[in-house]
Amino acid sequence: MYATRELNEYAGSRQYLFAHFPKIERHYRMRFTVETIEKTRLYQMDKPYWDSLPCLQIENKGSSTIDEALKLAKEGPINFRIGYFNNEFFSEFSQYMIEKNFLVTYIPREKDGFYLPKMPEQEITIDKELKPFQPMTFLDCADLEKVTLKNGSLNKQHPLCKWFISWSAIITRDFFYFGIQLTNELLSEAQAANKVIAVNEILDRLRDLLPEEARPPKNLDISLESFYPVGGHV
Repeated sequence: MYATRELNEYAGSRQYLFAHFPKIERHYRMRFTVETIEKTRLYQMDKPYWDSLPCLQIENKGSSTIDEALKLAKEGPINFRIGYFNNEFFSEFSQYMIEKNFLVTYIPREKDGFYLPKMPEQEITIDKELKPFQPMTFLDCADLEKVTLKNGSLNKQHPLCKWFISWSAIITRDFFYFGIQLTNELLSEAQAANKVIAVNEILDRLRDLLPEEARPPKNLDISLESFYPVGGHV
């Protein structure tokens, strides 16, 4: 990344930042988790540089950097969308930067929703329980009924997500594929009715496998109401 970053000057558009070696990502399919990113200390070693790169879309302004967003946030909360890039690493890294600089709440809207960031009173430390996941996999949201948000994140306030986060270390250690399947099903593009069946079957299986204190209560089973309608239909 450091050896090639100056090549960004020759990118055809902002979408193609750091997209110089696409085969690396295609072949190795790394999961850029919070834990992985923090182990590299890439952000901490060159924070001014990264904070000067466009990584989010601010409402009524457009493409913005962390530096620009921080200045605007001092005047009051701002609405923004995540900036998605052709490069998988930079897309995930952008979300990590956002999590390290803002307290983010998802706001449901008719289309894809926005994030409302607030300035933290002190340095942000990402919860240890969330570090095995990719940045912004789980977000705070005032709507407690929806488990999957329109942007492709999971609702950190939903009872099912609270349970999963609390016991994810045990699930990942002992029943890794069930944990992966659970989040994959929730975030898949399948119809909600199919997600309901698949997720509740996984929960039933975990009720048989997990230690008694970790087993998901039956009231954590999801329903069609757990998802936002897509195009007027669930």
